[in-house]
Amino acid sequence: MNRYQLAIIGLLVSSSAFANIENLAEHWQVASNNNAAVLSQDQGYIAEFSFADGGVIISSTINGSCTSTQQQHHVAGKLVTFELKQHNKHCSLIPKKIKDKAIVNSSFNRLKTVSFNNASFTTKGFHDALIQAEKIRFTGKNS
Repeated sequence: MNRYQLAIIGLLVSSSAFANIENLAEHWQVASNNNAAVLSQDQGYIAEFSFADGGVIISSTINGSCTSTQQQHHVAGKLVTFELKQHNKHCSLIPKKIKDKAIVNSSFNRLKTVSFNNASFTTKGFHDALIQAEKIRFTGKNS
């Protein structure tokens, strides 16, 4: 199992990490893979801050194959190009270029709600979850 599948499984299944699925869509939290993450309001996507990918990535919560290697989606009303990567049964969308990463990251950093096509994500708790995830990353401790 890779880290993306573990993140999705951790977010959707782990009752020890979260009280219930609805809470995942209410505010950003540190998931069982120690990354800051939030579920979209419609529960179709997960936004996760990926240190390896340089910012926020979006993954589908629905099993399925990526239909292409690149797609464009609207994030906060702006067209963003994503590189699609298959991670076992889920498809992850990673902003392709620096300008795409900047649009996605700044949207989560400054807006209260970020739209992704017809879905939306809250940014409540984004900064706190990111700080906590960074502490865990550097210290190895969840405190």
